[in-house]
Amino acid sequence: LPHVWDDDRTGRMMSDRSSSAHQLADFLFARLNRRKNNRNERHGKGMEVPCYVVVLSDSQLIEEEPLLPLLLEDGRAIDACTIVLASRKEALPMQCQLIVEASKEQGVYARKSESAEVEQQSFKPDRLSREEADALARYMAPIRLKRSSASDIPSVLPLFDMMSVAGVEELDVSERWRRNRYPDTLPVPMGVRAGGKKIMINLHDKIERQGHGPHGLIAGTTGSGKSEVIQSIVASLAAEFHPHDLAFMLIDYKGGGMSNTFVNLPHVVGTITNLDNNLIERAKISLKAELVRRQKILNDAGNLQHIDEYYRLLRQRHTQPLPHLVIIIDEFAQLKRDQPEFMDELISIAAIGRTLGVHLILATQKPAGVVDDKIWSNSRFRICLRVQSEGDSRDMLKIPNAAWITKPGRGYFQVGSDEVFEEMQFAWSGAPYVGNSDISSALPVHEVRLNGKREALLTGGERASSGLKGEEAPKQLQIFIDYIAEEAAKAGIERLQGPWLPPLPELLDLTDLSPCAETGSPTAPQELKAVMGLVDDLPNQRQEPIYASLDHGHWAVYGMPGMGKTTFLQTMLMSMAQRFHANRWNGYIIDMGRTMRDFGELPQIGAVMMAEEDDRIKRLFRYLFKQVAVRKEMISEAGVKTISSYRRSAVEDVPQIIVVIDGYLNFRNAYPDENELLESLLREGGSLGITFIITANRITDVFEKFRSNIANAVSFEMSDPSDYYYAVGRPAKTPGPLIPGRALVKGHIPPLEFQTALPSPGEDETERSARLRRNIAGIVQEWKGKNAPAILPLPERIPLAELLQQWDGTSGPSGALPYEVPVGLQSDDLEPFLLNLKEGPNFIVGSPMEGGKTSFLMSWIISLAYYTSPSQLEVYTVDTRYGGGGLSRLRHLSHVKVAAESEEELGPLVQQIYDIVQQRNKDGNDPELLLVIDDADMLSKQLNDFTIKDQLSAIVRLGRDRNVHVVLSGVPSDFPTFGVDWFNDVKASQSGMLFGTLDSNDLSFFRIPYSEANAAAGGLKVLPPGQGYYVRRKFTRIKAAIPFSEQVSCEDWITKIRDRWHVVV
Repeated sequence: LPHVWDDDRTGRMMSDRSSSAHQLADFLFARLNRRKNNRNERHGKGMEVPCYVVVLSDSQLIEEEPLLPLLLEDGRAIDACTIVLASRKEALPMQCQLIVEASKEQGVYARKSESAEVEQQSFKPDRLSREEADALARYMAPIRLKRSSASDIPSVLPLFDMMSVAGVEELDVSERWRRNRYPDTLPVPMGVRAGGKKIMINLHDKIERQGHGPHGLIAGTTGSGKSEVIQSIVASLAAEFHPHDLAFMLIDYKGGGMSNTFVNLPHVVGTITNLDNNLIERAKISLKAELVRRQKILNDAGNLQHIDEYYRLLRQRHTQPLPHLVIIIDEFAQLKRDQPEFMDELISIAAIGRTLGVHLILATQKPAGVVDDKIWSNSRFRICLRVQSEGDSRDMLKIPNAAWITKPGRGYFQVGSDEVFEEMQFAWSGAPYVGNSDISSALPVHEVRLNGKREALLTGGERASSGLKGEEAPKQLQIFIDYIAEEAAKAGIERLQGPWLPPLPELLDLTDLSPCAETGSPTAPQELKAVMGLVDDLPNQRQEPIYASLDHGHWAVYGMPGMGKTTFLQTMLMSMAQRFHANRWNGYIIDMGRTMRDFGELPQIGAVMMAEEDDRIKRLFRYLFKQVAVRKEMISEAGVKTISSYRRSAVEDVPQIIVVIDGYLNFRNAYPDENELLESLLREGGSLGITFIITANRITDVFEKFRSNIANAVSFEMSDPSDYYYAVGRPAKTPGPLIPGRALVKGHIPPLEFQTALPSPGEDETERSARLRRNIAGIVQEWKGKNAPAILPLPERIPLAELLQQWDGTSGPSGALPYEVPVGLQSDDLEPFLLNLKEGPNFIVGSPMEGGKTSFLMSWIISLAYYTSPSQLEVYTVDTRYGGGGLSRLRHLSHVKVAAESEEELGPLVQQIYDIVQQRNKDGNDPELLLVIDDADMLSKQLNDFTIKDQLSAIVRLGRDRNVHVVLSGVPSDFPTFGVDWFNDVKASQSGMLFGTLDSNDLSFFRIPYSEANAAAGGLKVLPPGQGYYVRRKFTRIKAAIPFSEQVSCEDWITKIRDRWHVVV
């Protein structure tokens, strides 16, 4: 019967099972309930057609459905009649107004009147056989009523049917692209209306080009086919227009399904999903930059005002592609809730970008509360599929009809104020693909159910149970995308760069980045630049290597532990080591975290100092201050103001000094004195070629007076977001959690984000460390020049023989003053310490027991004897601690005249020297006479002979002008304080050495500042034997040489010196 079919004859309104009964009940309820809601509007307009006659053979099938009470209680109001069949009268619903009891021969019907009276009447039933009923139904089956045009709209429109092709190869997109190059209008089909006529959508902004406007809205509830409509529009545009003439940016807030579908389409230049919140900010900045880029292209092409003018220019000469950019947002309501600022930005971009070829299509389920006045005013065309309520339909179309739609893909297309208004069926891109080659073999066999629905039994020659079911066949859209991608590849068409570049990689090797291409010249030396990583310059739509200039200011590196500060330092150092030799820069690393030791092998690195190496760290700062003084003098003599100017004007290479402090807070706490010195170096060092790079966990770790002298900064993730402002400047948006290696760099407004490069490639940390060591070894092997000046640790032992050999190998002896000989090393710079006998002229040597005083005295005597002939130096020694184990070991030295090692020998020795002094003239040319009394503190207590005391005093007083020198040694705390004239006369010379102690009383005796004790590591008041100070008005830190070793004994020295001066025994 034609009466049981729905409007589109796609299904019978009949059911013989529970599942289909529920579906039919839902269908009828939607229609009849709408009638109930609209009955006030239809008051007085007569019956609404069609009248629905519902026959229920078993009302229990729908007893839980809202349709049943609607039919029984409001049937008259909704123009619906319900016939309920039951085996007993008692089983009928109470709402039945007419009850018919029928048997084969007779029937009775009873009707309730309005007055509640029952009218009853008998009748004889007409007989109608099944065969007659079947024949009658078949007679009426061909009847088709002339209905509204909607009945002529197909209920399903596969994408390829709309494109009028059976197989994808028939599209011939290459020809379409060629034909539509540089388009001045953008019409494409998106569906059909009644009668099968295609409906076109044209995204052009000009009405005279039949444009429907650059921006539009799509509304449709879940299951209405909204996403399919979007996909079909994308496919139609991609089929007609070249990837360099039209491109898509897809923002999919449904989890990324649409963006994943189009990932291989060459027209798609960018995607964002609700899973990519970190891309929102970069998209906002990049889209602004894209508008600026487009405006610049049009201006540079001749101050053009519209993209159409640019395309007319392209037809004449091929220049830079500038595609129409179609931005499509699915579920933009969610985007607006999550990212309201980004949504506002998009609307502003759309308003400005109309003439620049920027188009915006917004899709949502429910426009109410989401589509504001800005969106309405900028959306000229609207597509409305089924929506949840008539109010939603009126919001979109000003009519309620879209709420009554029952078919997926069915909807309305409206342009402006009904300039175009069409009910239509949109293309279905998810239809299964058969293709020309499969038509003959794919003969489906279906079972037709009572409700008219078809269930596949055989598909493509295979049984449904084992073969490929229709819903499992490849979709037309996927076949289409693969075909488009293949055709683009054949034609050599490359995907254009999108509005934004892809996010920075999470791992990046230094080898992936090209070194700075700058070259230098004698008048403009090459700038010292280190690769940091890959920068994300969104405003300028660039990703490129970023470099740190080490010639122009200090660097501060901030960030929480584990975020990449040390890796950043390693990358900078490795980058410079690979590009610049040691004559261009010298590096020194204070490694508070013990992670930079490997870099100590580089020829450019003078020292890697650990936290506990206080002597080296102190020596480094003294070296730096010495360099400040030297470089100031060089610059002043050259008549320039900065080291850069000096390098351009001088022949001599002056290397840049790079000082790295990894772990500044630990350094500040462990070395407060050096930290104070650091402020001065930061202030003065920049113009003198001394650059500091420091790392800190927080901005507050570095005092403001230090930060004010640091021009450059990098910030990895900070624990306090407000620190970014003070570290690198105000970011465009407060950064969320940053991955390790991701940082912001100062110097741009707002600061730019970059990914730090790893210093060496590798799959894991172990492999990268091994590769780093190999790379360092390769640099060491290739370098044949001079290494950076080293800050070596102070040796535990300094053999005198090695010291003299080293000094002899230089120009030291020829440039030394008479009687000026090496006796150790200066602790500050490890240069030989030269002691001039003439400076005293008398000396006091102090140390605690076993502090190194006797060892020093023997080294001094040996060194003097080695460089001075016996005719010019006479030595007299006194061992107060009798036993022959001290200075008396040197008694056979050619220069030693007398060595007293007993109380009996002391008197004659003093008498002999006294006589010599008496005989000498003042300021004569007599040889130098050296009297050395070891442990003089004991002698002062033991000596009771007043003659000897007076003679010693005379020797000291008269000897100053007669080339006589007296050296006393002892424990400082035991030195006599009064009553020993000869000792006090020696002390008055204010010359001497202190070894092995930092006791405040000992320092006070030698007039050494107490700050030296405060700087002692761990607060200890002792020094190693032989380590201490030389004092003459000011102090010098020294380490004394030891006279004997396994290689050179006392006898060896005696023999060597005897042979040196040709002394015959």
